[in-house]
Amino acid sequence: MPEGLSRSGRPSARMKAALLAGLVATVAVGLATVAQEHILTVRPDRETAQISPGGRTSVRVLIENNSPHEADDVDITFAPPEGLSIDPSHLVRAHVRPFGKAVLTFSLRATSALPPGEKSLPFEVLYTYCIDTQKNADCYQILEDLALPVSVEEGPLATTRSGSGADSPWHVVIPVLCAVLLAGAVFARWRTGLSFPLYGMLLLLAAGALAYGVTLRQPRQAQGIAAILCTSCVGIEEARRAAPTLSATAVASLKDLNLKLELLVFYAPWCQSCPYAEAMVKEMAAVTDRLAYRFVNVEDERELARSLGVITSGRTVVPAIVRVDTGEVLFGAQDLERRLLRLLGAGP
Repeated sequence: MPEGLSRSGRPSARMKAALLAGLVATVAVGLATVAQEHILTVRPDRETAQISPGGRTSVRVLIENNSPHEADDVDITFAPPEGLSIDPSHLVRAHVRPFGKAVLTFSLRATSALPPGEKSLPFEVLYTYCIDTQKNADCYQILEDLALPVSVEEGPLATTRSGSGADSPWHVVIPVLCAVLLAGAVFARWRTGLSFPLYGMLLLLAAGALAYGVTLRQPRQAQGIAAILCTSCVGIEEARRAAPTLSATAVASLKDLNLKLELLVFYAPWCQSCPYAEAMVKEMAAVTDRLAYRFVNVEDERELARSLGVITSGRTVVPAIVRVDTGEVLFGAQDLERRLLRLLGAGP
């Protein structure tokens, strides 16, 4: 008798638990993978732009909002290489509604002296994303660097295939193959009475369907939820507006500081929780002369913010408080007094 099967040929309790655990792990890993994608998907409508020397072509930029919240102030700036020019030089979209789409168009021109060959058109996508919480807004900024391959060719140009992938035969073959395999598992269950092939096939289909959906960029709701959970992990939470008041325990702990420390407090004009974090640091610095601080506008010193981990994977998360001597970073304003004392080595 195969291991894991009972005398009746059905999966044992241990095997059922293992299958369930595998299914849960598959979904969790899938959602974690999805959550790593940016809030907006920005891509040209073609894989490669083709142009002839002295020619001109029009390119559409497709924008998809993968989240349940609105994306604001979408700004796409181009950095064309020598011999290529863009009109307009940057594209602006005021907002993209939740799970919505937008299309922006630009013209690509090549000088007559541009030699044939392969080029790359870099462009930068910058936008703001806010999570509304009880009429407050927690906002952060995302910066993404992309590029469009450009093929400079003399003579008539062939039609460029769209990069959407909608014409891929695998989008038809894979669902048909899954249906055939599932039918085979059901038939095996009917003929032999064994449930294991059916359980295994259902687990395989669950994993395959999740991967297939991610490939097609279809799981919008799951992607939006996972993105919000991810931002909560790095400090995006309910905005704090009230002025902070230090507890007696915090005052006593700060007076016992035996090291001179310096903090960098990163903020942004669009950040609703930053004033609270700034006020908290000011309050603590007023208690002891061993604490110095400096406020840093993340939009003015992006390279410094990136080197310290305030900007990571294209995401700017503020407020962010950095202890200069150790490089430790504290994100967000939730439970800030306790966490800041711990950062300073003055708390439990």
